[in-house]
Parts: sequence; C-alpha cells; structure tokens
Amino acid sequence: MEHVSQHRTETFKRIRGGGQSAGQSISARLRWNAGIAALAAVTIAATPGFIGAADAGALAVREQSAHFQGSSFAGNAAGGALSSSFWNSAAIGDVGHGLQTESSYSLLLGHTEFTVLPGTTLGGAGTRAEHDRPAIIGSSYGAYRLNDRAVLGVAISAPFGLSNEVANPNWVGQLHHRSASLFTLNINPMLSYEVARGLFIGAGVQGQYAKLKFKTAAPVGLPPFPTATLEGDDIGFGFTVGLMWKPTNQTTIGLGYRSAISHTIEGDQRVLISPVTNQFKLGIDTPEMVTLSFRHAVTDRARLLGTVEWTHWDRLNVHPVTVGPATIANFDFRYSDGWFFSLGGEYDYSRNLTLRTGIAYEISPVDDPSKRLPQVADADRIWLSAGMSYKLTDATTLDFAYTHIFIEDSTLSRRPAAVALAGFNLNAAVESSVDILSVGVKMKFGGHQPLK
Repeated sequence: MEHVSQHRTETFKRIRGGGQSAGQSISARLRWNAGIAALAAVTIAATPGFIGAADAGALAVREQSAHFQGSSFAGNAAGGALSSSFWNSAAIGDVGHGLQTESSYSLLLGHTEFTVLPGTTLGGAGTRAEHDRPAIIGSSYGAYRLNDRAVLGVAISAPFGLSNEVANPNWVGQLHHRSASLFTLNINPMLSYEVARGLFIGAGVQGQYAKLKFKTAAPVGLPPFPTATLEGDDIGFGFTVGLMWKPTNQTTIGLGYRSAISHTIEGDQRVLISPVTNQFKLGIDTPEMVTLSFRHAVTDRARLLGTVEWTHWDRLNVHPVTVGPATIANFDFRYSDGWFFSLGGEYDYSRNLTLRTGIAYEISPVDDPSKRLPQVADADRIWLSAGMSYKLTDATTLDFAYTHIFIEDSTLSRRPAAVALAGFNLNAAVESSVDILSVGVKMKFGGHQPLK
C-alpha cells in the first residue's frame, strides 16, 4: 500500500510539476476524503435498530457500550474504546491508523410492579399492576485518523428513551398511564486533536430526533374507557466537547460534556373513538451531562477505573401540552439533578481475554413521591456488572456484559397529566429491578500507516 501510494504521489508530481507542496495537498485531500467516506459508510451500514427504554436515572439510556457496561461504566470518559466518545469527544484521540468501528446491542429486561394504596380516586387499594416491555438499545461508533494529531469520528446512539405498557389497560391508574414510549436517535460527528503530547481536546455537533407516544384512558361514557393518545416528533441540535489527559503512561483522565438539546414536539392528539384530531405542541429540553473519569494501570495487566457523572435533570420542570392557545395537559416532572458514581477494574487474563467488573450508585433525580410518574417510576439504584472482551483476531474483538440493577422501593402520589382530570389521584407503592445483557463488536480496517 505504501509503495502504491508513493508511486501515485510521484506520478502527480511529474504530471503537475508541483513538487512537494502539491504532493502534500493531494495527500491531505485523499486522507480527508477517505476518512469522510469511510465514516459515512459506518453511519449508513452499521447503525443498529433502536427501541428506547430508560433504565438510568429518569429518561436517560446509559447502555451506549457493551465494553463499559462490564465495569458499570467506570472509566467511560477516559478512553480505552471508541464508545468512550459518547461521553467525551476527545477520547478517540489515541486510536491508530485505518478505520475503526465499534457497535453494541443491549437487551433490557425490566420489571415494575405497582401496589395501589388508599387515597386513589378510582379505588382498588391493594390491587397490582405490572409494566415494562423488553427493549433493545443499539449504538455505533467510527473513527479515522487524519494525521498524527487529528482523528475524525462519529457516534450514533439513543441517549434518551422510554418503553412501557401496563398489563391491564383498565387498571385503577388508567387515567394516568396505559402505555408510553420515547424514542431518540442522536448522530454526533466529532473531531479530536492532540494539542500537546498526551493532551487531547475534542468537539462535535449533535443532531437528535425525538418521537413521543403517550396513551391514557379518556373518561368518555361508561367503562371500559377509550384511549387518548399524544403522538409527535421533532429534531433538535446541540454540541459536545471534551478533554483527555495522560499525565503518565499509567494514568488517563477524561472530562466530557454533552449539551442540552431543545425539542418542540408537535403532532396529533385524539381520542380513538372520535374522528377529531387536534394538533398539539410540547416544549421540552434534554439535560446537559458532565462526566469525569480515570483509568490507572495498577500493574501491566490490571487497571483501576472510576467515574463521576452529573446530569442537569433540573431542566425538566412543568411542561404544558397545548392545543392552540389552550393548555390541555401538563407534564409535571420537577426533577432534581442526577448523580452517578462508579468504580471498577479490568484484568488481562491472557493476550486475547480481558475481564471486567464494576459497581455503581446512582442518585435519582426522582426524589419525592410527587415527582414519581407511573411512566417513569424511578428511584435510587445500585448497579452490579461483569463483562469481558475476547480478541478473535487482530482486527476483531467481541464484548460481552451483564448488569443487574437494584432499584430502591418507593411510592408515588400523582394527579393525571390532563388538566380536566386534576382530581383523580393515584397513590401506589413501586417495586422495580432491571437485568441487562449486552454484546458488542470492535473492528479495524486498513494498515498501520495513513493514506499517502
């Protein structure tokens, strides 16, 4: 490859007589064009399917990497895998030459059970209802080194999501919740640049598609009540920035920031037995996120990992749903900010096998029964994870991970979102847990030298 590239460059020199500067210009254009084309191919061909389901605090989806799930996301902003770029745009700065890709798929098996408490308007204290659908989360990453200092990358993810449905649509909380889904697709092209030896900065732009579908019962006529739906979508934009520093050969520190993204979701509002369809509007922002991580080599084969993460969930307050000038409902969150702390480790058992484990504690932004929605019955949680990477060939590595999430038992006390139904209270005890199975693949294409 190097011989062919040199021959091509010399041919251009002879034809154009441009000397070294012309050859460098052609080389630079070839590298940029090849990098952009390759990453575009990754974007089109490697994008997985997304079925959103929140299992991190509130509406966040943390499953963006099978690699880091194995350590409960300890070290996730400090490099070590392409998927680190979800949390830190600078983290792709130390990749080698050629095109590198990483994709992950996670199966979420959640279980939420409500026990209705006294004070519920429609009665039924002591009755039970269950929800949560199995869900699949996917993410893909690509990186291409442009020169000795610059790396071009892209991350495709579903950073926020929700997918649940009660087993009995006519349960006593039907005026609050029958089913809900939130789907997001985020595309984040980025550039990492080494400004000094071991010091990388990165930045990128986010384009995010969001689709919301929300179903409750409409108290029309006699039970069973028909279903009222909200269904709409929007595209919003934001940015990412990051810093990665290697003060020694043993230690890496990463700091990443994902900006808020404003959405104005517009779509159809209707009751299924009625021919009338109204156009609704809902303004809502996804939160900023700051992640600080470290990786430290304790020995040649063992590394200690850690992460602290803050999410600005305080942005979610009371968000009106409007039809024309009228407010027909309020999405009442009033969340606090969220915090996530994790500690983990990885060990190179052999040349081809790396083992990981980790534990995390997450402080939920849902810290009061009045903030707890039946659609998002969140509470503080503990993560326990184990995983491994197996190197099949020099170009292909497989990742596997398993996590069990222990969610604190809690209660909720809510009024329906619909303004006209403000007097219908729902009080319930909530028990939840989540199991997550993830698989990923990392691949390398090309040689050890850049295109000439």
